[in-house]
Amino acid sequence: MLNSNYRNQYQFNKVPVGEPACFFDFLKKGNVFLVAYSQVTLGYIKSINLKPEYKTESEFNTLLDSFLQ
Repeated sequence: MLNSNYRNQYQFNKVPVGEPACFFDFLKKGNVFLVAYSQVTLGYIKSINLKPEYKTESEFNTLLDSFLQ
């Protein structure tokens, strides 16, 4: 996976076609998290554009739990 020029655009390479995946990226800034996520089907797309959102720590933990289950 490659980050394309810090524009929140990522490319996937050598992944199995048709597999579902959750892409999750975050950065902690002070007391909040900057979070970007997307559900994708691997291999059918070349890149995705992510739109980061600010989350409190409890919102971040809830979101992370939902991805892990």
